[in-house]
Amino acid sequence: MSQKEEKRLQIEKSFLVQNRDILLSILKSLSPEEKKEIISSLKEQVKEEFTVPISVFRNNKLSCLETIVKYLKENYDLKLIKISKLLNRNSKTIWATYNKAAKKLAKRFIAKEENISIPLSIFKSRKYSVLESVVGYLKEEHELSYHQISELLNRSYRTIATVYRRYRLKK
Repeated sequence: MSQKEEKRLQIEKSFLVQNRDILLSILKSLSPEEKKEIISSLKEQVKEEFTVPISVFRNNKLSCLETIVKYLKENYDLKLIKISKLLNRNSKTIWATYNKAAKKLAKRFIAKEENISIPLSIFKSRKYSVLESVVGYLKEEHELSYHQISELLNRSYRTIATVYRRYRLKK
């Protein structure tokens, strides 16, 4: 890692520590009822807003489902049972998927700042495969071309075109 990157990481860490300290001082001044209200509100937002950055899909080793499960487990520290509920999948499937992913790619994902994130809510419907859901979301919500999607997901243009055609047929 270059000195510039190390310096940037140190600044980010100090910024996070300062923000945490400010937040803790504010929380100490609140009444127990206010704290409970804030916590329940945050829990609701977190339930709705789990997202996966598009950058984690740029790997050659993992499938889309493996990528999502590994990212949620390692970056959000979610339990596999919670991931299975979020993705509407069997917990045994998620367990096997995570174990395969961990063997294929031992290192942790480093998510880059991206302007596109994939919401987990698109995976609730089992009507579409994981890749179909991702491609359909990118094509319809972000109006990206097949070429742009293929570069974002590190898949071939033909694969993306075929997957989107299947997605439209199932609609």
